[in-house]
Amino acid sequence: MKTLGLVIIVGMVLFALTVSYAGTQYELVQIVAQRNALMKTMLAAYWPLLKIDNGESSDLAGGAASAKTIAEASGKIGALFPAGTAKGEVPQTRAKPDIWSQPEEFQSAIDTLRKAAASLQAAAEAGDTAAFKARFDAFTAACTACHVFRPSGGGRFRFQS
Repeated sequence: MKTLGLVIIVGMVLFALTVSYAGTQYELVQIVAQRNALMKTMLAAYWPLLKIDNGESSDLAGGAASAKTIAEASGKIGALFPAGTAKGEVPQTRAKPDIWSQPEEFQSAIDTLRKAAASLQAAAEAGDTAAFKARFDAFTAACTACHVFRPSGGGRFRFQS
């Protein structure tokens, strides 16, 4: 009888751990989905900036709004990379383990992106196309510090697909 009771207790504990793990995995998958959506928002905001830099657009007000979107979004990036969300740990991600093994470098890259986007925003708000274009390369370099622009491309913190 004691053995049956022990088996039941062990079974209940294992069930509880399984449910807890599944809940945690679900939460991590949701975070990765939020992260992917944020990156797509940033990518969409990038194209108007590129058009200004290439001389295809003179819409600095739109450029300021796009740069602001990226600056604000970059402030949210760090929270969307909790441990357990690297490639192979959850689906729909190509995040490299370097993000967690080199957290200071990753945070520095995020901070650099935020500052570069804010600088681009300031130039656009001032209506200064020359300053905007002068700052665009630093902004692009901040983006590519983590990954290349090609959707399938890899980079320092992202695996190639």
